[in-house]
Amino acid sequence: MTPDTRRRGSPPAAVDITRELAEIMIEAGSARGCRPLEMRQAMNTLKPFSDEERAYDVYQRRQDFLRQQRSIEREMAELRESLAALRQEQAECEEARAAREVERQATETRWQEIETVRQETEAALAEVERLKALLRSKNLGDVPR
Repeated sequence: MTPDTRRRGSPPAAVDITRELAEIMIEAGSARGCRPLEMRQAMNTLKPFSDEERAYDVYQRRQDFLRQQRSIEREMAELRESLAALRQEQAECEEARAAREVERQATETRWQEIETVRQETEAALAEVERLKALLRSKNLGDVPR
């Protein structure tokens, strides 16, 4: 992993340099004729740095995952709240619509009552006129007009 390809939060460049140093030592040791025991000791010294880098990478990946998980959970909570608010608004709208319907029906009933009273009044007036005409035709008396 070169400094250009390292992810955010990767270990310091010293760990990468340690790995490169190990590779250089192997090449240099082979060229100088170093003994395998010395090379093994050098590698054993450098191996913990590589292990630490891997462990740090695993740690960073876990932290990244947890950050993403928290972000997703926050977004889900916001969406649930929005959905609850929308459902509440929908219920209020439905309630208002039902109230308007009840009011419309009451107005319609009142108009029907008024029409019935008007028809009854017209019928009563017609009856009065009929009775007046009947009285006039029978000359039963003076009926004021």
